[in-house]
Amino acid sequence: MDKLVQALRTGLAEVADPAKAPEMRRYMKSEMPYRGVPKPVRAKLTRRLFAEYPLADRASLLSAVRKLWREAAFREERYVAIDLSGYRAYAKWQSSALLPLYEELIVTGAWWDYVDEVAIRRVGPLLRAEPRVLAPIMRR
Repeated sequence: MDKLVQALRTGLAEVADPAKAPEMRRYMKSEMPYRGVPKPVRAKLTRRLFAEYPLADRASLLSAVRKLWREAAFREERYVAIDLSGYRAYAKWQSSALLPLYEELIVTGAWWDYVDEVAIRRVGPLLRAEPRVLAPIMRR
């Protein structure tokens, strides 16, 4: 897990375009700085690194996502955390057990670019898969 997190941080630094960072930050009205890594570049990097550093279990996934999210120095690290949470190879670990993680990302992120992705692509499928479990929680 730690090797993946470090590889992702190093990879983001290597593909960063500091000239793009200020405009990205301005557009998002973000207090957190950007490295200047556009989504297509980030997607190519994460595909490679997620495959190169597979996680063994759900606990490792949760730890990696939380570490990337909580310790993020740049906004792209949080994007990568969200990307990792939905990585196709880990689809088998998606269940209502991940709801506390997604709640943390939504509440502490509280900005449309984070919330839309987590709500639509993570929580939405869980709600459809486990409506009896999640509906009461969502209503609260």
